[in-house]
Amino acid sequence: MDPLSQALVAGSLAGVAATPKKLRFWVAFGALGGLLPDFDVLIRSAQDPLLALEYHRHFSHALIFAPVIGAVMGLLVWLKPSWRSFSRDVFLATTLGATTHGLLDALTSYGTHLLWPFSNTRFAWSLVAVVDPIPTLSALILLCVALLKGSRFGSGLALGCFALYLVWCGYQSHRVSTLQYQVALQRGHVPLKRMVKPTLGNTVVYRSVYSHDGIYWIDAIRAAPFSEPQLWPGEPVPAFQIPDHITKDSFDLNTQEQDLLRFGRLTDHHLTQDESGFISDVRFSMIAHKARPMWGISLDAQRPQEHVEYRVSREMSREERSAFFRFLFSGECEVCEPIKTHYGAPIP
Repeated sequence: MDPLSQALVAGSLAGVAATPKKLRFWVAFGALGGLLPDFDVLIRSAQDPLLALEYHRHFSHALIFAPVIGAVMGLLVWLKPSWRSFSRDVFLATTLGATTHGLLDALTSYGTHLLWPFSNTRFAWSLVAVVDPIPTLSALILLCVALLKGSRFGSGLALGCFALYLVWCGYQSHRVSTLQYQVALQRGHVPLKRMVKPTLGNTVVYRSVYSHDGIYWIDAIRAAPFSEPQLWPGEPVPAFQIPDHITKDSFDLNTQEQDLLRFGRLTDHHLTQDESGFISDVRFSMIAHKARPMWGISLDAQRPQEHVEYRVSREMSREERSAFFRFLFSGECEVCEPIKTHYGAPIP
């Protein structure tokens, strides 16, 4: 999630655990602990563009690493003799804050190594958007009230409201996932590698991606409360499979082939390739119902021992933004279709 949300949730948790006299102290160091795992953004290489992708949300976000962050901060405080009496509080508050960071990032769709080094699984529950103003603003208001009044109740209320919002997000995610499955069945598809993820700043419009017979089908699904769900049909794109000679002969590969394998692992093999040869992650796009990629790589057969080119695109035209907001707030789009829901049993 975004840094402000990370700090607010971490500070709220630390505030709940604090004594009233140490509330502000614990909230401050809890919030700091909620920010520190993102120091992994400093791990990068000008020569290897995939290094930053590999190590973002990696070991620094693992649950086992939280007490390490707390211990480092406690030690820094202990080194100053006049502050040594605070080192235990610093360790505990910072550890609590750092623990929330990986869990919050796992709620989004990018993926987080929560159980490293015991598992390299990237947990991505796709419940909330990376930036979502509703939980952020509510936590900000309630935590500020708690700090002004010096009461833990506000911290607990901020945490409770965030938990209730997650319940809502879980309900919406389940609802949209069910709708996605029904849409696929209506098309005569057997949906594989299914995923739904909320679009930026809301839990109403979701990006829907599933594969069928070597094709990724991309749509936007609007699931507003108290209204019929709507579908903004997107565009099918072919799935890209890494060639067998690369996946099976991983000990004798050039740099470009190794990078292709790495990018495949980072994207959980949700890959597509356009006419220009650009290989991208089909899960992410600024346009919910389109395949236009947010990031991807280009290979250069003439330079096999050099790293691939990595490109990012977050462009969105004024017309595209306007169309998205019309769909978000009113359900209007040129080719919107109602989703024929049938709860209780799948549509035959």
